Amino acid sequence: MKGKKYKRSQHYVQNVYEKYFGIRKPYQIIVDAPFCIETLKIKIAPSAALTEVFGGAVKLMTTPCIQAELAAYDRQNDAGASFVARRFEIRRCQHDKGSKSGSECIKDLISTNNPHHYCIAGHDLELRKYLRKIAGVPLIFILRDTVLMEAPTEKCLEIAMKMEGMKLKKVDLEVIKKVTEKIISSVISVADEDEKDLDDKKLVDKSKKPKKKKKNSIKNPNPLSCKKAKKIVENKPSNGTESSEVTNKTKKPRKRHPKKKKQQLEPEAVSE
Repeated sequence: MKGKKYKRSQHYVQNVYEKYFGIRKPYQIIVDAPFCIETLKIKIAPSAALTEVFGGAVKLMTTPCIQAELAAYDRQNDAGASFVARRFEIRRCQHDKGSKSGSECIKDLISTNNPHHYCIAGHDLELRKYLRKIAGVPLIFILRDTVLMEAPTEKCLEIAMKMEGMKLKKVDLEVIKKVTEKIISSVISVADEDEKDLDDKKLVDKSKKPKKKKKNSIKNPNPLSCKKAKKIVENKPSNGTESSEVTNKTKKPRKRHPKKKKQQLEPEAVSE
């Protein structure tokens, strides 16, 4: 349940107080005396609890009037509530120390329009009722053992709606039409380019179709493995007659006989 409530409070901070009332990080939170006393009772570190509520960096602040109120409470009850506020940053007020209570000091700081964009962590019911009348003041309180944020008041929401309406009125309809026409034209041009690219791809794909393999046809034999063709000799008669005899003559291979040895002539007998 705590997680859902923290998400809700962060939604209020980001979408209402930051957007329309100028509250920024680090969130400046003024902590009153009853809130410090309550955190001491339930043993909660205020800085850690408030960072969870706001979902961002937090700067805790106090005033001399609140410190005086805590010191008086410690004297009566022997508590250490003043030690809790010693770690906070001191926001100087225009009052003498202890001349006013902590709630009255906070009212003077917030005045009528919260000019310094403060958040209030208060456990005083009367103080919270007074601050609800002022728009743009986030209010944090403690319920049992958890730190929570109040929802924005109706006055805050009305001001936010008016500011949103003023923003919309400043925007001219002609400007909206021009912007929409530009967007539509850009979308159409992109679509046309995509169609052209697709057509080009189709043409390229058609041109790159694989060629059909030819069937194995009868090929001529290798000419180197074949015999040479025989020559045809035509013998024409010298008489000029039309008859002609065609004879196919082939050269026979020449036989080589072994060379005969020359016989040595015997010398003739010398006649006596």
